[in-house]
Amino acid sequence: MTKKDKTFFEIFLQGIGLYFSNADKFLQYMLYPVFGQLLGGIVIFYSVIFYNENITSLLINYPVLNTDLYKNLILFIILIPGLIIYLSALWKYLVAHGAVNSMTDNLLKSDRVYDLPAHTMMVTRRWFPYLCLSLMYMVMIFLTWWIPIFWLIGGVLLIYFTFIFQIFIFEEQLSPIDCFKKSTIYVQGNFWKIFWLITLVGTLTCVIIPQIIYTFLNVIKVNSALISFVAEGIQTSSLYNINLMLSAINHPPLAPIDVASFIVLIIIYKLVIQLLLPLRTICICLWYKTYCNDNDVVKKLDEKFMKRVKKKYKG
Repeated sequence: MTKKDKTFFEIFLQGIGLYFSNADKFLQYMLYPVFGQLLGGIVIFYSVIFYNENITSLLINYPVLNTDLYKNLILFIILIPGLIIYLSALWKYLVAHGAVNSMTDNLLKSDRVYDLPAHTMMVTRRWFPYLCLSLMYMVMIFLTWWIPIFWLIGGVLLIYFTFIFQIFIFEEQLSPIDCFKKSTIYVQGNFWKIFWLITLVGTLTCVIIPQIIYTFLNVIKVNSALISFVAEGIQTSSLYNINLMLSAINHPPLAPIDVASFIVLIIIYKLVIQLLLPLRTICICLWYKTYCNDNDVVKKLDEKFMKRVKKKYKG
């Protein structure tokens, strides 16, 4: 079977095989980016609680600090450790979007994943354009997720921007904006195939596997322990305003255990989905390696695009 004979489903299966045959290395690579965000969030949360519990006594002892400027400054200083942990982990998570593509390329050539810092360096040595690329992509996701008018338009655009991270890694001469433009070329003529590939890998990594993990943790009683722990930190009084709004629509009031259950569910799903980032990236990278630049129509469009890019940079 030639690579042109591969269907999106076969690429999906190949991606699963490559990931799970090297899952230990990918999970190790993702530990800090994922759990560092969780740790940073926890530190920030308890820092705010510490601030709220101690700010009154601090202002009584030091009345000169009783201004908005000083109170905000104190809060910011208290939040610094948590912010450092969270933002450093978030940056490493963003870097993983690009670095895993380099790992996949190496995996296809040598059948193994090794020298992880070298793959990370493929991204970090060009950190500023990569940061710009990531921020633009995050803005697109935010608009698509939170603003209803962008749901359809943004969803379609995100499909067309599928290969921006692959292009950034493998076509280094292109700027972040050029990565977005060229990705649309690679998607032309294959929109629905790529859509179904993304749907398959998204369903597996964002729904099926997280639910399996959540169910397993529920069976071994981990979930109930976590829910009890979280519920202890939620005061019924803090839910007063929420329950007041819910009563207006005849919804039963929320108890701390209800909120805790939802929080634990979201955290477990979020952790599993983020840990499986390499699986999603591998599948997209396999499509890029299999089809992009290996199609007569794409080649013609790509030649025209690269001529415009060279002309722009010469100018």
